[in-house]
Amino acid sequence: MKALNFVAGLAIAVSALTAQAAPNSAQIKSVLEAQKTCGSFVRVDNANVYLGFAQYKYGSEEPRAAIPAHVNVAPLNGAEPFSLATNDGALDMITDGSTAYILTYTSIEEWNLDSKTRVSEYPTTTTQGALEYKQHASQFVRYKNELVIAHGRFGLTFFDLKTKKITSQMHLIDRQLPVESQATGITVQDNLAFITLDGYSLFEPGHEQKVFRGIVVVDLDTNTQVGEMDGLDPGATSIVSDANRAIVSFGGNPLWKFNLHTLATTKSNELPSPLLRLFKFPMKGHPVGSAAMDDQYYYTCYSTPPPSGSGLMIHAPLALDRALVGLD
Repeated sequence: MKALNFVAGLAIAVSALTAQAAPNSAQIKSVLEAQKTCGSFVRVDNANVYLGFAQYKYGSEEPRAAIPAHVNVAPLNGAEPFSLATNDGALDMITDGSTAYILTYTSIEEWNLDSKTRVSEYPTTTTQGALEYKQHASQFVRYKNELVIAHGRFGLTFFDLKTKKITSQMHLIDRQLPVESQATGITVQDNLAFITLDGYSLFEPGHEQKVFRGIVVVDLDTNTQVGEMDGLDPGATSIVSDANRAIVSFGGNPLWKFNLHTLATTKSNELPSPLLRLFKFPMKGHPVGSAAMDDQYYYTCYSTPPPSGSGLMIHAPLALDRALVGLD
């Protein structure tokens, strides 16, 4: 049986679930791939597989309006799947027993999984009024009693699970202002958070410094930045890790694999070369959304062309064998 190294802080949340044995990889794969559709993320805990759905905008409307979505929940014990209707696009999810925290573009929704009801909803910033383009949240982790949110152009925001309030905000790479980067993904191992930053500003007249695209490392015990490594290609959308590897996704194609220890200890301001840049997959299509992984599988939503050769892409859950595709 393979024990899960849960992504994006799920290990901390799941560790409280001592009443249930950890599911094995084959069980997760079976339940995951039995689901018909998927979207923005795949998450797993000891009890369920979670599939999120989200749409950022319908078009070019500004300010952005909330677009209701949902999370599909598939119990690992074979019980009937059910759905949670969210007030905005669901981007990430962390569970603590029967409590679930769902990150959307505009809030954190707290849910009771036993009653399948929304308990409350909390803002993810202290900003008043509508957020501007790409200031919205994208991914979060749990560290001790905080949720740490990768929040686009805002950098990081910190949500206290006791007071249920945002306690602070941490801008990243401020020295490049007025050029901006945006935090798109976050993962945590031990006390270190690894945040992917993509470029937001295309150019700034009279400002010659290029926009930072890379990985920033933050010590969550002190909330201080302890590393920054420039050198990601444009378009990084999420990151997942275990104790040994970090996988950066660029919309699912490509995936870059890094040695996590190297990311944690490098003293250079340049990103170390990835161990692998994965462009080719065992079947047509490529991953989409934010993935989870254990020591055997990379659990993802997978986008494939329609059988007819025309029409909308088909999104279905898939467990990619890490050894087979080179992500181990």
